[in-house]
Amino acid sequence: MKSVEYCHIADIEYNKTIVEANKIPYPAADEFVIIIDDINCDYPNGAQEVITALNTGLKIKPNAIFLESQFMPMGENIYTRLKEKKLVSEFEKRVLFNFKDHYGATVSFKVKFTARDEQKISCPMLVATSYLGRLGFYKLPTPVWGRTRVCQSLVNALPARYIQTESNALEIVKCFINDPQIQWILY
Repeated sequence: MKSVEYCHIADIEYNKTIVEANKIPYPAADEFVIIIDDINCDYPNGAQEVITALNTGLKIKPNAIFLESQFMPMGENIYTRLKEKKLVSEFEKRVLFNFKDHYGATVSFKVKFTARDEQKISCPMLVATSYLGRLGFYKLPTPVWGRTRVCQSLVNALPARYIQTESNALEIVKCFINDPQIQWILY
């Protein structure tokens, strides 16, 4: 089963996001899943307002909608598992925990950091966690809207400015799945 993911909905002016999403030439897929960033974006009337607007305004209606915060608990678990020697080679451990992308990226990334005395999971780690759940590596949380199934491949539609985050997330996913079927549509 192929799933199209539309992630990084993090703009207070989400109606602009809907306009952009309706312009994307989506590939044929079995389902359409949306993930709303409720961690970095504080919607004035809560995420329910965004869910309603998405269901009303999108040409292709979603099968399921998740909030990014739903993936945080599993992100902690994935982080712990990354540190286990059996799952991470010495090279991968050096790449992930020294915060460098082995493809020569100039942007470093962390998998976990502290902000205001609170441990946080980074964006690449959170994206990797959602991918791992969607690909069946662990049991998904229940969507806040609709239903979904595990899929064999993902196509993620997202703004091009997120490609570095996605690339770093893919490196994390590869620590658990040899050949993850993940593609991107950049706009």
